[in-house]
Amino acid sequence: MGEWKVNMTLKVRPETRQEMDAFALREQRTLSNLATVLLQWAFEKLKAAGSVHELMQGKDSHWRCGEDDMKQTEILAFLSHQPVSQPVQSGDSSVV
Repeated sequence: MGEWKVNMTLKVRPETRQEMDAFALREQRTLSNLATVLLQWAFEKLKAAGSVHELMQGKDSHWRCGEDDMKQTEILAFLSHQPVSQPVQSGDSSVV
C-alpha cells in the first residue's frame, strides 16, 4: 500500500519559498515532492562525503561550511543548471 512517511517542518526565507514554488511548477511537481527529492539527494551526497564540512569542501570549494556566501537561490540555480526565474506568488501558505 506504499511506504510510510513522516512529516518534517522546516523554515525557509519567503523568497526561497516563492522560488521553490516556481521551480516546482516548472517541473510539474508539488512543492512537497520537490523538497523531498532535493532533501533525499542532498542527504545521499552528505552520507557519501561523511560530514557537512567535507561536503562543502568538495568539487565546489566556494561552498564553505558555516559561511553564507552562496544564497539558497544560487543553489537552486546551480542544481537546475539554469537561472532561476522570477518568483511566482502563491496562495498556498503551507510549510514544506
